[in-house]
Amino acid sequence: MKNRIHAFDYIRAISIIGIVICHCCFAFSTTDWIGRYLANSFNFIFLILSAFLLGMSWEKKGFPQYNINFVSHRIKRLAIVYYPFLIIMFTFLSLVHYSYTIKDIIIHITFLQWFKKIDGFGHLWFLTMIVICYIFMYISIYINKYNWGKELIRLLFQSRYTLIIFLPVILLLQFIAYKFNLPGQIFLYLFLYLVFFMNALNILTHIKQIQFRKFVFITIILNIIALYLFYRGIFEYKIISYPLGCLCGLSIMGIIYKTVYPLKEIKCVKFISTISFEIYLIHHALCFGRYSVYQLGISPLIGFIIIMGISITLGYILHYFSNKLINKILIL
Repeated sequence: MKNRIHAFDYIRAISIIGIVICHCCFAFSTTDWIGRYLANSFNFIFLILSAFLLGMSWEKKGFPQYNINFVSHRIKRLAIVYYPFLIIMFTFLSLVHYSYTIKDIIIHITFLQWFKKIDGFGHLWFLTMIVICYIFMYISIYINKYNWGKELIRLLFQSRYTLIIFLPVILLLQFIAYKFNLPGQIFLYLFLYLVFFMNALNILTHIKQIQFRKFVFITIILNIIALYLFYRGIFEYKIISYPLGCLCGLSIMGIIYKTVYPLKEIKCVKFISTISFEIYLIHHALCFGRYSVYQLGISPLIGFIIIMGISITLGYILHYFSNKLINKILIL
């Protein structure tokens, strides 16, 4: 049990570092394609890890029924860190004379920022996505208590033919959404989130059973092909690039898990894993765009080190004040 928890700490820590690197790549036209490959892969890992952990917990507890407080509790855990960050973000935007409206503030408070992004903070789409996943996860658990609901869940998410039957439908919905300038990958991410939530232990068992060398070979070949396709500009075809990124992310996640499973806990890995959400919130504006540290003309490596240093420092401060002080206030 401990090894598995430690393995997920490694996965979370590596994925947040991958996300920071991907956004640093966006600062340079020559590495933009690498950034898109890393973004599609490691953002998926960061998202789907939540499904794995919640799914394993749900299965181990015997598939209990959660009430609506489950959703509110999950959102509260996000908000405890996210709302203080919003105060910092809008204060910063005011200091740099960025023009935003009350509507922008309301949209961000209500986790709808994916549909109206602010320059330098477009990465907050993740909050919209995770809240949507929590809501539909609760709905899935709720209907699972009925016989018809169990059959529907089994058909949609637990059949061996699930991906073959429903993935084309998801891709069609994704295509239609893109036609209306909407983030169509919502459907793909939501579908896969629920699949991984409903089958967390089974998927983990299958990953363990695959021979390590075979897994490494498949992962290397898959990711080399993906890198080539992203280099050739496949990221312009989102209906293909996002599913490909999900495949790459899953393969990388599996390799990390199988590699670090027998390892002992390392404090720095656990530390990065613990504040990974805070790092995610803080790092983005520093990587590319008008507020990037690369505006100073520094090298990519030095810039990455500075960004990681600032993100870890501010992330720890945000984590401390959010989880220690604000949590105590809410309890009182």
